[in-house]
Amino acid sequence: MASEKRLLDRNARHRLFNEKTLLLIASILACAGFCATTVLHFTRPAHNAEFFLGVFSMIPISVIVQTCSEDLSLRLQHHGHEVAAGLSDAIFRNCVEFVFAIVALVGHEAKVAQTALTGGILTNTLLILGTCFFMGGFQKHTQTYPAILARLKSTLLIIGVASLMLPTAHKLCAEEVSTQGSGLTISRSASVVHLVLFVSYLCFFYHTQSDEEKDEDKDKYKFVRNILIPGSTAMAVTPEIAKTSFSPELSWQLRELSRKLREESQKQCGKTPKRPVAVNVILLCACVVVTTFVSLYVVESLEAPHHTLGLSKSFVGLILVPIVYGAAQHVGAAVRAGRKSATHEGTDWIIETALDSSIRISLFILPCVVLLGWALNEPNMSLLFDSFQVILLGIAISLVNYIMHSGSAYWLEGAMLIALYVLMAISIWFYPNDA
Repeated sequence: MASEKRLLDRNARHRLFNEKTLLLIASILACAGFCATTVLHFTRPAHNAEFFLGVFSMIPISVIVQTCSEDLSLRLQHHGHEVAAGLSDAIFRNCVEFVFAIVALVGHEAKVAQTALTGGILTNTLLILGTCFFMGGFQKHTQTYPAILARLKSTLLIIGVASLMLPTAHKLCAEEVSTQGSGLTISRSASVVHLVLFVSYLCFFYHTQSDEEKDEDKDKYKFVRNILIPGSTAMAVTPEIAKTSFSPELSWQLRELSRKLREESQKQCGKTPKRPVAVNVILLCACVVVTTFVSLYVVESLEAPHHTLGLSKSFVGLILVPIVYGAAQHVGAAVRAGRKSATHEGTDWIIETALDSSIRISLFILPCVVLLGWALNEPNMSLLFDSFQVILLGIAISLVNYIMHSGSAYWLEGAMLIALYVLMAISIWFYPNDA
């Protein structure tokens, strides 16, 4: 026990040193990229150099955002503020995509804002999830996870995609000329419903009971843990849970299981809060300010790569921006899934990384941007998407939902998710710019 404790302490110090070094390097690169992009904005405006330098300068910023938002969530959970931790994740984990969508909306590029957010959902559900399953499959042949929790979250994603399909189907099927106003009304109403559903999602997965309630229901948690997680690994649904009705008691058990899985995953990875809340908030706010200016430069130079390189706005919004803006999350998830220690960590964190991010985009960020467009009197910002994007989202979410229902994953399923993303990227490359 003593040797294991010393090993954990040494690993924790090593991780702290690596994180400090990573933050320092990312801060230097972010400042250099921001300054260079600003210079190009005033010397060579609307040029390819400004566009690509602005896009790729977001990589170190996303590293800082990912590191600080994760540490902030750990700090809040460490003090028992589970709901506040979930809310901080909703605000900061995807703040780069959020800020870019707002800047694009203010710059009268509502279609770019729409495609950037839907592209984020595609990237999370196909590329990140597929990469994690693919890399993890080489370390552990069968990767298992709590299927009940995965099903709940994949169902939330289906609801999010359904809200995109309904206004689009209404637009395609209605024959009246005056359907634009009703389509906007449907979109804005669906956005309000989404925000209510997102608050319910936070309360369900992050609500913490009082100590008295935890003591009374201690045996209940042990029961559901033995059903959902035989032994020490997160397994699929067993016959016992399949026969269990979804009662209020089971709903508490699932919520408590979700919280315990987060805590155990953090403990096995050796993750502990390293910075005060104020430091993380200051760094995140600074990143938001820098992201705002860089996103403004990128949006203003969108036409340059289209005229010179043939990059359509659809490809930029659906593929390029989500991949680059979420580069830190993509690389971090792939490295974590592929290392040997991942076999002892479980795979529930993969669900949190990929599905939770998509849920935040579909149920929180996208509705907020739609309502902001309503406040700014921007009629093009709605949940009315072209049929091509809706088909892409429908195929992606259907495949992910099918895989999530099994409770286990293999490297081949990861390869299939990545292959589907590549096929979509190829079709998006040839999609017309003004479609």
